[in-house]
Amino acid sequence: MALLDAVVAVGATPIIAQRVTGKAMPRYGNAHANMVPYHVFATADGYMIVAAGNDGQWQAYCRGVERPDLAADERFATGPGRIIHRDTLVPLLEAHMRTRPTAHWVQALEAQGIPCGPINDYGQVLDDPQVRHRELQVDLVRDDGSLCPTVKSPLRLSATPVQYDAPPPRLGEHTAHVLETVLGLSAERITRLREQGVV
Repeated sequence: MALLDAVVAVGATPIIAQRVTGKAMPRYGNAHANMVPYHVFATADGYMIVAAGNDGQWQAYCRGVERPDLAADERFATGPGRIIHRDTLVPLLEAHMRTRPTAHWVQALEAQGIPCGPINDYGQVLDDPQVRHRELQVDLVRDDGSLCPTVKSPLRLSATPVQYDAPPPRLGEHTAHVLETVLGLSAERITRLREQGVV
């Protein structure tokens, strides 16, 4: 086992690994340096995140995805083994996770107690039953009568509820006001700045 693999496999932080080995840890994006699988996976119809953080969860994950062959493979039996063999294991999992839709995998893995969830696009987020129940979307009216869809605060404060009395400003909508009231510029000076393309 390479020294870097050994340091990572026992759960050392990337900083400690770099000090021990003299090598910077690679970046893993949404994956985790010390846990495999802890990844974003493409599915048949989208993406999801899976976080199997220990050997028990690995075995449960394999049951959930119906891959007893991976659970029985000695290379992947322990956390250090899965880390060391990450480059072999992850492509196998990626190919398998693409065979079914996200909802199937979420249901199967949740039944095994595996932390996981779909990665939603904005439309899916706003259509989520919990988002609808909590009424997290609100349309604010602009001064021209058009609607500006926005997202409410998730906080529900009984004594001081959040007020939604103004839509987000358009680009440059308050420029003149700020230049006049904060910087004290005259209307003539603001006009010259506009003509010069400064504002």
